Amino acid sequence: MRSRALFECDGFVKWVLGRFGITMPRSVSSQAARGIRISRGEAQAGDLVVYPGEHIGIYDGHGGIVDSPDWGRKVSHRSVWGSPQYYRIPG
Repeated sequence: MRSRALFECDGFVKWVLGRFGITMPRSVSSQAARGIRISRGEAQAGDLVVYPGEHIGIYDGHGGIVDSPDWGRKVSHRSVWGSPQYYRIPG
């Protein structure tokens, strides 16, 4: 039997970036604080898409976000919505 990981949005970002050797704190605001704010036009695949105080995901480089919508729901890939902020993690 295969186990399924369950994530909230910040846990998903922490887990993914950890696979690339990047240690991240937990919480949307703490993760955003680790990055450098950039414009949407500068955003590249792997940058963070942040809805301040509420949600975070990983930019796909083509107008989409990979995220965990909520605890217990499947990780999704969908279009960026609204007016998020973008952050790049220095490395």
